[in-house]
Amino acid sequence: MVAILVGVLVLGFAAVWGLRASNADTPSKPSLGVGSCWADQDTQAKLVSCDSSSVAYTAVSSVPSESDCPATAKATVPDDLVPGNVLCLAPI
Repeated sequence: MVAILVGVLVLGFAAVWGLRASNADTPSKPSLGVGSCWADQDTQAKLVSCDSSSVAYTAVSSVPSESDCPATAKATVPDDLVPGNVLCLAPI
């Protein structure tokens, strides 16, 4: 009985470890909000995965207006997570 339980636990651990390892090679999906990554696309910023080679900016803060952005911010985009706010984008 104990051997079966140990076997089930080992198989479960191996399955979870294998799933996590297989996801490690999967590119991350772009996410919104502070910490998100943005690329230059023509004259607009485009949300991209932070492991993309085209990342030019990161969102450093979410504020009510562009004038509230820190001096390091060089662009803004609407913050879809906080209606009415903008994301301040600083070059990387």
